[in-house]
Amino acid sequence: MNATLSFFSSRGQLLRTALSSFAVAASCLLAACGGSADAPPPPEAAAPPGAVAPIITQQPQAVTVTNGQPASFSVAASGTQPIAYQWQRNGAPIPGATSTTYAIAATTLADSGATFRAVASNVAGSATSNSATLTVSAAAPVLTVTQQPASLTVAAGAQASFVVAATCSSGTLAIRWQRSSGGGAFADIAGASAGTYAFAAAQGDSGAQFRAALDCSGQAATTSSVATLTVTAPAGVTLSLYALNGLRDQARVNGTTVVDQLPDGSTAVFVGNRLMRLAADRSALTLIAGTQQNGYLDGPGATAQFSQPFGLTHDATGVIYVADRNNNVIRRVALDGTVSTIAGSAGQSGNADGSGSAARFSEPRGIVLAPDGDLYVVDAGNQTIRRVTTAGVASTYAGSGTAGFVDGTPLTARFLNPFGIAAAANGDLIVADQANYRVRRIVRSGNVAGAVETLAGSGAITNPGADGIGTAAQIPFPSAVFVRGNSAFVRDNAGLIRAIDLTTRAVTTFSGSRALGEGFADGPAATARFRNSSFGLTGGTAGGLLAGDDRGLRSIDTAGTVTTFAAANSYETDAGSGVLAQLPFNAGSVAVDSSGRVANYDNGSRGVRRVDAMGNVSLVAGLTGGYHGVVDGRGSAAQFG
Repeated sequence: MNATLSFFSSRGQLLRTALSSFAVAASCLLAACGGSADAPPPPEAAAPPGAVAPIITQQPQAVTVTNGQPASFSVAASGTQPIAYQWQRNGAPIPGATSTTYAIAATTLADSGATFRAVASNVAGSATSNSATLTVSAAAPVLTVTQQPASLTVAAGAQASFVVAATCSSGTLAIRWQRSSGGGAFADIAGASAGTYAFAAAQGDSGAQFRAALDCSGQAATTSSVATLTVTAPAGVTLSLYALNGLRDQARVNGTTVVDQLPDGSTAVFVGNRLMRLAADRSALTLIAGTQQNGYLDGPGATAQFSQPFGLTHDATGVIYVADRNNNVIRRVALDGTVSTIAGSAGQSGNADGSGSAARFSEPRGIVLAPDGDLYVVDAGNQTIRRVTTAGVASTYAGSGTAGFVDGTPLTARFLNPFGIAAAANGDLIVADQANYRVRRIVRSGNVAGAVETLAGSGAITNPGADGIGTAAQIPFPSAVFVRGNSAFVRDNAGLIRAIDLTTRAVTTFSGSRALGEGFADGPAATARFRNSSFGLTGGTAGGLLAGDDRGLRSIDTAGTVTTFAAANSYETDAGSGVLAQLPFNAGSVAVDSSGRVANYDNGSRGVRRVDAMGNVSLVAGLTGGYHGVVDGRGSAAQFG
């Protein structure tokens, strides 16, 4: 009976196999003959009897390496062989990574944070390992000390100098010199952060120890070897000259009148009758054209002469135009300094339109090159505003020629001793109508002048004038005008710089002390002081202003804070050009501290200056220009009597 059952069981298995084969063939036949697209797919091959799916027996482990080092991950699985492996990075297969180990020959910082896992698979199924994270850190810098400080023996009063040198494989080398006295703990020496630490040794320094603390951007910190200082008593007293650094010929800045910032960042400055160039970094003045003598002479810059010029402007290339007041002419200064007259006749005062020498002017003052490419000149003696082409053709732009105050059409308007002029971007002209105590605007109308109107100022002479809107404000004797954007900046006779909004006509005090009045003092806007005999004003650095003053050159930042960077002094020669550095000494009193630094009160410049142990000179307080007063403040904002 068991044989019979076995026979039928075998036959049943054969029958099932045959039926399965027939179903597959029928399915294929239906598909080939356009059978139903919804027919079920053929079944997957069944795993062999007894096959076991993979089981991960060794998980990949997280790895931390230094940039550039190799990294590897391993996995192992049990189950029916063969087992295939596929590594993944951040969930994506890695081409070719099909072994139990995946290795990166040289890691980079970009690899840091990546995750790696492996998928193991065989005929019975697959298994995915845990993810392992790779961390790549930057290599620590290597600091190498190449020169150690050496012990020294010096005489008292001589300079002791310790030197250390080191290199960093990466990062920035930082040095801090430290000192230990009497065997105590080492402490940092303030300001000693260079490779060399030097100072004038005193007898009390003998036995002190010095070392340098070094690191590479805060890593790989170490200290140098310790050097000991021995100070011996001097054999005798020796007097010698003390070498000073920074005392050079001072440029002449007495009598600075007008200033004009040029396209290259330098500034044209008239100092008396000399046209000078202030370097963009404000380090020096050099001659462009003119001599100290009053006169009239066209030609090369070194021999050309002017006579009390009151107006400066320039074109986009840096060519300069000058309103030469006492000569009654308009001059051109080429890039090489050559001076020529483009309109007017020297020594001939008058009021005539015309071309070149046929034109006549009377005491021209302010001048500006407007957006239309023409020059506009304040012809003060004629009470008019003149238009002059760069070819020298002069015409009357505004003003009737009769002194007074009248707004209205261009040629019926009246001015009274007008002074400065500036141009807005739209071609409007802003005029300081000095003796009318007003700032006027000549509105541009196409290519000609439109109406003349009062921008600000009531016409009342109040000192200091009140701020306000338009004619509610009071501006005593306005002189220089400078326009930047939508603001006009005006100097007045009260020692103030006023700002006028060209849209709202609001007048505010930009810089200068309303309480202290006219004078000469640096400092914040509310305490700074300007002299009422000065009228130079132009653009400065970082959106500020630069003011010419008969006592020097002054910088005004966007908050109105004033700093004098070149001051008039009693040491000036007639050389003209020079650097804007330190003045010679006229020592009044001297003190020396324990570090060998000298403090000097200079009777001539009325400033306090410090000389360090290396001979470097710096201003501590006061104005190095001889201007004196009793003013508390910081640095140049202070004054001494």
